[in-house]
Amino acid sequence: MKQTFAFITTLALLLTLGFKAEAAGWYIVSSPNADTYENVLLAQYAANSSDIWAVGYYHSADPGLQNQPLFNHWNGIAWSNVSTSAFGINSDLFGIGGIASNDVWAAGAVQATVGGPFASLVLHWNGTSWAEVSLPSSSNYEVLRAIAEIRSDDIWTVGWYNDTATHPLAIHWDGTQWKRVTLPNPGGNNSWLSTVTAIASNDVWAFGSDSNLLRGLAYHWNGFSWSQVSMPAVGQSSSISGAYAAASNKIWAVGSYQHDGTYWYTMILFWNGLYWSQVTSPNQCTGSTASSLLYAVAGFSSSDIWAVGNYYCSGTNQTLTMHFDGFSWKIVASPNTGSGDNQLYSVSTSRGSQVGLQWMNAVGVYFDTTTTEFRTLALQNHNP
Repeated sequence: MKQTFAFITTLALLLTLGFKAEAAGWYIVSSPNADTYENVLLAQYAANSSDIWAVGYYHSADPGLQNQPLFNHWNGIAWSNVSTSAFGINSDLFGIGGIASNDVWAAGAVQATVGGPFASLVLHWNGTSWAEVSLPSSSNYEVLRAIAEIRSDDIWTVGWYNDTATHPLAIHWDGTQWKRVTLPNPGGNNSWLSTVTAIASNDVWAFGSDSNLLRGLAYHWNGFSWSQVSMPAVGQSSSISGAYAAASNKIWAVGSYQHDGTYWYTMILFWNGLYWSQVTSPNQCTGSTASSLLYAVAGFSSSDIWAVGNYYCSGTNQTLTMHFDGFSWKIVASPNTGSGDNQLYSVSTSRGSQVGLQWMNAVGVYFDTTTTEFRTLALQNHNP
């Protein structure tokens, strides 16, 4: 007991004096799969360090079904798969967020019949089970990619819809009903939203890709309406996949930009409260056939942020993780499974019960060369 107290006291003093303990390093943790075919994890929500959800999809072995939502849950010790009833014949989850352990929301798309259109899908966890919620009907092909919560009666989910072209989509929950909210038309024929982050009811950002200007797409909600915000042109074209807001004037958006035909480099943009600008971000390797991509970002503060994705130098895709310490972004070594592709699509941050303890979880997929199927991948890191 005396040793534990001394450790906690010393650590608290060091943190007060500005000392930052180094992260232990990324390591692989066992992650379950729902079926024998393809299993993919795409998004996370951490209520706390012992209550984390990771969602995506798996390809069902049931011949009457195709993809179905994949739910993995971390209890502080291990990941476990949470089974649910089927949603349509084909459904995928791309985003998740929450207010508390018994108030979690997931967003994606569902196909009711073979050959039918995809419709927006929102599921809710009440602490006991996952259930589909009613959304306003639409004749358009729709996909929801992300969801963000401010309060239990103030939730945004974003994605895209297609009529004769692809357009950004935003749907809002006011505690009583879901309602589509008009977004300014960015022009062009193929623009979408991939992520959303909420600071307050009157300060919400949504990001994606603007095919008209060949750059990242950004919208801001001021409590009354959405407005499009100018983004810098980076490379031949660029797209935003993830965002983290430390404050209303400290927001990071991550993604990738095209540097040589079909190859990409990492892209990180920063909002200082007045305008967006590109900040320097490293790449695992460079060259005409090299790629490094970022898909997600999360943090503890404006000087402690993590971003994840994958890189390709030669052979196969490998996991990519990088950290921002308040001054610069640096690549941090991360492990891979097997000899096939490895990719990270989501990162979450949470604080442990011990003073100063921080946990980072990253999820995605790896390609199992034995079964020739994609399987779930989970990495973990902690500080100190």
